[in-house]
Amino acid sequence: METPTQEESPEQAPSAHPADTSTAPEGRRWPRRIAWILATLLTLTLILGTLTVVAALGVRSNLTKGGDELKDGKRLLAAGDLGQAADAFRGAGETFAEAEATASGGLAGFVRVVPILGRNLDVAAGTATAGRELAAAGAQLSTAVDGLPGGLGSLAPTDGRLPVEAIASLTDEVAAAGAHAEAALAAIDATPSTLLAGPVANARVEAHQQVLDAATSLRSASQLLGAFPAFAGADGPRRYLLMAQSPAEQRGTGGIWGAFAVLTADDGAISVSPFQGVLTLPELDPDAVPAPNPDYRRNYDAYGGAGSFRDLNMTPDFPSAARAALGNYRVSTGEQLDGVISADPFALQELFKVTGPASIPSLGVTINAANLIDFTTNEAYIRFANQGKARKEVLGAVAGAAFEEFLTQPGEALPKLKAIGRAVANDNLKVYSTDPAFERGLHIAGRDGALFTAPGDDLLSVVVNNVAASKIDYYVSRTVDYRVELGGDRQAFATTAITLSNDAPAAPIPGFVTDPETPGYHRGDAANLITVSCPGSCALEEAQRDGRDQKLRVGSELGYAWYQDVMVVPAGSTGTLSMVTSREDAWRGNNTGGSYRLRILPQTTVRPTPIEVTIQSPAGTRIGWTSEPMRVEGSTATWRGEPRGPVTLEVRFGAPIPLGWWRNLIRPLT
Repeated sequence: METPTQEESPEQAPSAHPADTSTAPEGRRWPRRIAWILATLLTLTLILGTLTVVAALGVRSNLTKGGDELKDGKRLLAAGDLGQAADAFRGAGETFAEAEATASGGLAGFVRVVPILGRNLDVAAGTATAGRELAAAGAQLSTAVDGLPGGLGSLAPTDGRLPVEAIASLTDEVAAAGAHAEAALAAIDATPSTLLAGPVANARVEAHQQVLDAATSLRSASQLLGAFPAFAGADGPRRYLLMAQSPAEQRGTGGIWGAFAVLTADDGAISVSPFQGVLTLPELDPDAVPAPNPDYRRNYDAYGGAGSFRDLNMTPDFPSAARAALGNYRVSTGEQLDGVISADPFALQELFKVTGPASIPSLGVTINAANLIDFTTNEAYIRFANQGKARKEVLGAVAGAAFEEFLTQPGEALPKLKAIGRAVANDNLKVYSTDPAFERGLHIAGRDGALFTAPGDDLLSVVVNNVAASKIDYYVSRTVDYRVELGGDRQAFATTAITLSNDAPAAPIPGFVTDPETPGYHRGDAANLITVSCPGSCALEEAQRDGRDQKLRVGSELGYAWYQDVMVVPAGSTGTLSMVTSREDAWRGNNTGGSYRLRILPQTTVRPTPIEVTIQSPAGTRIGWTSEPMRVEGSTATWRGEPRGPVTLEVRFGAPIPLGWWRNLIRPLT
């Protein structure tokens, strides 16, 4: 056997220790190094993740407690327990301050400097700051109102007067509370909104919405408070057209305006003239009245337009209907009024809940909250079928009694405030003012009755106008089903289905309850001009009436596209109109995740209208958060309700984390 010569290198000699990594080939050492690095990173990630969870738990308990204390404060404030409300808000402020300290120091402070993971604690800290600012706003408001001689009740009308001085005295305090709310919103906006853990991202969205709602409410309140003295006649008498509305004959704003009075506010003192039927006003040529919006003549002049008080509120936009009414009244009487107040039977019912029953001698009846709806929308037309004068006076007589009792009754301050609040929230009591400042406050609050949704949001507006001139809508039930599928490049396809069931009896009813005044229709027919409005970019794909293809009228109003059909439903029958529309830029985000918002503008009906909304998120995503309680099943969310006033629904969705990362990675390449 030959031995190695001195010229042979050591590497060429067989190794006595082949497993020794110090002499392993370079290509074999790299996998081991990578494995070691990955194991180290995984361990470090687990440690940091654990630290993040521990730190977050320390903040979360205080955030939850502070949130509960905020809710208690709001509940106590609404109930008029102002001292306790202020204490609850102050307690919430202290709890949120503790959460801020926890999120900024100790273990949480260390984790917050860690890239990506620290973003979750940044959100917790920002939420705590926002909570502290909201608590300060609540405490300021509660203390200010508590300082009024009668507390919250000082803000209610009593003995025929609006409390102008008491309301105006809160102007500075509301502005200061608003500043706290704006600071809260800024704190939330300053927190990260991406690369967050799912629960943290959802909590941030919910907190942001709650803070935004509070800030918006205080902006509106501040605007309205500044304009209220003038609205109430502090600078000289203000006069408003007071309209009594009946959904027994449907119109765009809810029902036909059957009677009117003039409400005068003079330095807070309120007086209401006797109600009169709208037929006491002359029928005008539509061209004699200024058009209330650029599209009004084209859409409504064929039905009488602004020249006919019976039809001038066919538009779903209350400010337009109010301007048409003011223009008509000025041409008819020569008087320029300062606004319009509209009240339907549901608003009057709220007033009667406070005042109790009222006898109406001219009608020989006693009205209370229990019998008011049926009497004004059906029974009166039958009882006074052969008494034309009495029949035409019913709506105005009941409205006059309601307002007189409510405005002049002493006491019951807090119930009065709640009654007004419910009537306004449910769109049963609407106000329009020619004062831009006051109208702006109503718009900010979303209580101006306008055909409106925020830019980028979807809209569901289904409006029925009775074109038979009967009172048959008392017997008509309505359901609305809205199904929207999101996908593609922020596209959406929406299917709107409206079902009308006419439950009018086959037997003749005295008077004209089921007998149409408009020629061409038969007894018991529910003749409905159905208008579905959607944001201006929506396009009609197809439509069907009772399962058969149907061509719809196409138009627009105030930047919103509409599609119309006249559907006649005989007594004892059911009719269905469905349509499919499509939109571009219908939701925000990309194929990794995003959000979709829908504003529902329900029309007041005698029988509540069930609405079902089903939202399908884009392919490959799942719904993770909803603004209102909804049934969520993966990529589908369903909401059901019978709303009286506007409702806004929002859903947020996202792709599973691995898919989301992959989509983000390849997006620049596509």
